[in-house]
Amino acid sequence: MQKGAKKCNDHTKLGEYINGICDHVQLWKEMEDVVGKGLAVSIGVSNYNQEQIQNIRQICKIPPAVLQTECHAYLQVKDLVQFCQDEGIFITAFAPFGSPGLSNYKPCYKECGILKDDVILLRHLTQRGIGVIPKSSNAVRLAENINIFDFSLTDDDMEMITKLDKMGRIFSFPL
Repeated sequence: MQKGAKKCNDHTKLGEYINGICDHVQLWKEMEDVVGKGLAVSIGVSNYNQEQIQNIRQICKIPPAVLQTECHAYLQVKDLVQFCQDEGIFITAFAPFGSPGLSNYKPCYKECGILKDDVILLRHLTQRGIGVIPKSSNAVRLAENINIFDFSLTDDDMEMITKLDKMGRIFSFPL
């Protein structure tokens, strides 16, 4: 391991290492240089945990603009979302439907039916202030995914979806 380098952590299971070595602080400094050269307007992180974000916040000249992380009804990462919102870091949820098209998709999630209320699931995330990037190759579904801003979920609806949280990650690293 290089001097000063830290192993990469999965953001919900601190201490479990993924993909070898990476120095998040040095990487962030390099990304700030990219902004300084005018090659990027803003920078963010993906799959970072709170500790990693705090390490960057301690040294950064440019704070992270966004955290992209797995987030859906079965993995709501409430503490991480709250931390980022408190820090002014926008959250973007990948896999908001849980990515059922994956060949290694967890059978328990297929049986539970995470996609049965797909529009409501997207609305749940956006209503929490989280951006969503659902994937679909179906034009009808793409249109449905966009058409979620003409209604709001009630507090009871939000609570019902919140209770679906299993703290269950679909994507494990390395993929």
